[in-house]
Amino acid sequence: MIDRDDFQRAYGKVVARAWSDPDFKALLLKDARTALASVGVEYPADIQVHVRENNATEMNLVLPPQPAEGELSEEEIDQIASGSVVPCYIIPTKGRWQLK
Repeated sequence: MIDRDDFQRAYGKVVARAWSDPDFKALLLKDARTALASVGVEYPADIQVHVRENNATEMNLVLPPQPAEGELSEEEIDQIASGSVVPCYIIPTKGRWQLK
């Protein structure tokens, strides 16, 4: 199982590698599973990962799964609604991602 901090570190390494290695970047955009496995990130076969690249004229907006009723406090909901907290980060499904 991978926790959020480990996942964020792995994500940072993947981004850095994609920025410095054009072949890895091409593979990541074409076949995320193979590219991620090559750097030690594996996930279940029933999970699909889509890698898209933002550029000067295109931006991708990812909507996170809606929290279950009662999962967020009223204060957290107010912070998100006011724009003071933006929930735009990667959260792996608990217990389903691994770093090798």
